Amino acid sequence: MFERLISIDWSGSGAEDQRVNLRVVEANQQDVDGVVVNPPNVRVGTRAWTRAECREWLVEALEPKQPRCLVAIDFGFAYPWGTDGAVFRCRGWRQMLTKVAEVYEREGSARRAAESINLLHRLGGHGPYRFNQDRTDFRFYLDNGVGYYRLIEIAVPQAISQWYMGAGAAVGFGSITGMATLDRLITMRDRGGKDFRVWPQEGIVPTNTSSSRAILRSTPSLLATAIAGMSTAVMPGRRCSGCSVKAPLAPLWKRSIFPRSPSGESRT
Repeated sequence: MFERLISIDWSGSGAEDQRVNLRVVEANQQDVDGVVVNPPNVRVGTRAWTRAECREWLVEALEPKQPRCLVAIDFGFAYPWGTDGAVFRCRGWRQMLTKVAEVYEREGSARRAAESINLLHRLGGHGPYRFNQDRTDFRFYLDNGVGYYRLIEIAVPQAISQWYMGAGAAVGFGSITGMATLDRLITMRDRGGKDFRVWPQEGIVPTNTSSSRAILRSTPSLLATAIAGMSTAVMPGRRCSGCSVKAPLAPLWKRSIFPRSPSGESRT
């Protein structure tokens, strides 16, 4: 059973050290409505995180000594089916994460990583990422049998493709930086000292120690669009009562902490 819920809005820059509109909300048994978490070791009043800060904070949150937690983050954990082979010449989701992380670390930013992939000779000048100047180029998807949208985006109204990096809400930047973060976290876990699963890609496997920790993809529509503007909606460190983040967090959190019997009656 989870003892802590962490919700992260992964908005912002395609680089590691820029302070961006990345926000963190945390709820636990003592504060089921949730509080906004400030980045650690920064000047008082600083609300925006860097991606590097958030990653290091997550590493600490996933330590076995910490409360069992559910981490919800709003970036795409994967690309459409077939991307592993068509773009990265690898097989499977885990290998693809490593390939994305390698390109991102080599190029230094999500934009340059996407541009370098688009320029791969074997893709013939028609790579998968869409910028303003080539936003209508459809050749990659038809030539390689890879979709522009993933299945979940077909079902979500107004969804934006993980390939899109043009003007407006360009989620492609967060996908690259996010997958690189997942690769680092999983690599650290596999070396020992961490205990979590990425859902649904890895599934949830119960253990005898009951040290359940999970990272899953969320969407703003499920965790309140107010999170993106939380710097003005809620003062950091204060309860979220009165702002729209309370509505989605509290019912989910209370159901996970206080499970109901098969008849629907609460055990508390």
